[in-house]
Amino acid sequence: MSLLPVFTLIVRITAMPAYDFSKGSALDDSDEDPIAGVYPLVEQDIAGVDVEMLRPSSSLGAVMQHNAVSDEGLRWPGAVVPFLFSVGFQSEGIKRPLVLKAMEAIENLTCVRFVQRTAHQTAFLVILQSIKGCSSHVGRQGNRQLVMLDTARCFPDNTNGIVQHELMHALGFWHEQSRTDRDDYVEINRNNIDDPDQFLKHDDSQTFGEPYDFGSIMHYGKNELGVKEDVWTIRPLEKYGNPEIGQRRQLSPIDIKKINKMYRCRGYPGGPPLGQTDEVKEPIFVTPHRGCLYQYSKSVRLGRFTVQDVDPSLCTYLTVTSTASLATYETVFNRGFVNDLNAMRGRNPQLKILLSVGEFSSPEILQIARSRNATINFGYAAVRTLRNWGFDGLDFVVRVNSTTNDRFDKTLVAAFFRELALIFTKNSAEQSLTRLALSVVVFPDPDSMALIDAPKLDNLVDIVNVVAYDLGDAASPDSRSVVHHSPTVMGPTGQKGPDNMESLMASWASQGFAKQKLVAGIPFFGRGWWVPTTGRRPELGSPARAILRSSSEPSWPYYEICHQSKENGVESIFNDTIQASYIYSAAEGWWIGYNDVKTVKAKANWIRNNGFGGVYAWDISRDDFGGDFCDNGRNPLLRAIKSALG
Repeated sequence: MSLLPVFTLIVRITAMPAYDFSKGSALDDSDEDPIAGVYPLVEQDIAGVDVEMLRPSSSLGAVMQHNAVSDEGLRWPGAVVPFLFSVGFQSEGIKRPLVLKAMEAIENLTCVRFVQRTAHQTAFLVILQSIKGCSSHVGRQGNRQLVMLDTARCFPDNTNGIVQHELMHALGFWHEQSRTDRDDYVEINRNNIDDPDQFLKHDDSQTFGEPYDFGSIMHYGKNELGVKEDVWTIRPLEKYGNPEIGQRRQLSPIDIKKINKMYRCRGYPGGPPLGQTDEVKEPIFVTPHRGCLYQYSKSVRLGRFTVQDVDPSLCTYLTVTSTASLATYETVFNRGFVNDLNAMRGRNPQLKILLSVGEFSSPEILQIARSRNATINFGYAAVRTLRNWGFDGLDFVVRVNSTTNDRFDKTLVAAFFRELALIFTKNSAEQSLTRLALSVVVFPDPDSMALIDAPKLDNLVDIVNVVAYDLGDAASPDSRSVVHHSPTVMGPTGQKGPDNMESLMASWASQGFAKQKLVAGIPFFGRGWWVPTTGRRPELGSPARAILRSSSEPSWPYYEICHQSKENGVESIFNDTIQASYIYSAAEGWWIGYNDVKTVKAKANWIRNNGFGGVYAWDISRDDFGGDFCDNGRNPLLRAIKSALG
């Protein structure tokens, strides 16, 4: 089996790892740069250059002639720069945030993104704590390359301008005064220079058509590298007056233009144009929504449900889930399965395919969410993977994890989704592709509801899947009452209460979600109880002896309920009070509440008539997908939903 690199592109992310993955060992700050050590630093802070040949070593391939590298191989593909911190910066306190702020300053003004390095990336920056000053290679070297930062000298007064300077080197920029036309703007005092190689001028410089920039963060200062520190080494020609040179506060406007031109950012030559009203192509879902949740490799008791059993004409979006954790997706999905999913669009070209990455409360996702850099890395890796597979977006389950004590709040959830939404929007605008979608599954218990900031998420997600089943104590192993797990109206015991589909949908709308984004969950399974064999039909809320399990789990797939009904000669009963169905065996003393065709039609009709977004099925493998048990053809529940919603 040929396995995809699946979500290892995304999930092998830690908050801030301090490892050299190519070696498999921690990067110690005493590590020497294996390339930079071959030659002395050029122009004070440029590593890895053979001055005699005006070229770096052959392993680098950079040409020293340019003000900015012209070789595409020395630019970071997609303007994405992977990085990691060395061990020293793991505990360096205020200095590490200053490095991140320097990166953020560049990100805010360009399309460049610095992302936490993942194991598959062989070319990356190592931010190394140094005692040898501040230095960097110029451009992408194709392997590990060091940005060396002396914490005593590279952060004067806790500023980050010098770091921005070194990061511009790493992006592919030489010093401003190395331009071939520099003698038209500045003069060099060679009497105060010990090493003329530190003031090289490079032929055929790539300036992107921009004028000489005295204010560049890449320009030397007046007394730079002088034999006598109080005597100038470089200064503007008299005709230009006395402009400041050598500032290390921020990128100049021309610095910003050069980065954007080099990386073909939006609105610059070679990049996507600005000013288009349709620059972000929004995903278009067929509505009302008919969501289909599909559990990959799900074994069912009376047959195995495969991707070939999915009828895409019955779904407007298909959310693919797995019982695998994020870290093991690559051992689950394979290219054949992905191809089969995409082939469904031949039968339904408007079908959207979303990948569920599971519980937000999982240790993997929480670790990512708690680091902005890791979240950004996750987002860009998700874009690459989803585009590679032809999928249309991501789905997340947000609820309290009762098995751990790892708590989080709605602020963290909203911040995580905001970063993903920004990345998906940026990718759409820059690549002229349809924006990848985001969907979320929300739960009815108070603790899980408290994790959702509805007004904020409403602006970030496309679909809100509302869990409207397993309400009240229906799923509790300690339950000893006959209750319906998914009533349309009223409560699970038939009394007034909030635990029903109508109340939940209204509640989420009142909290701030647009009604058209709210999609009601309809379970394609039932839950049952052993009841006293009194000969009388048990009422909702009456005592139960124990949970009635199916052959392998507490819940009952719809097709198995049909099988149970026929085997025992009992018929479905529709309860008008709760607008949901059940079957009951007086002889054997059991009761199962579930959703039959009449129930799902009642729910779908209510959703349509009240202006909500649609319904989703959990999950489609539990319908009578083969048409073997319910005497109503293939997929009777999905067909009933489509009929009701239109």
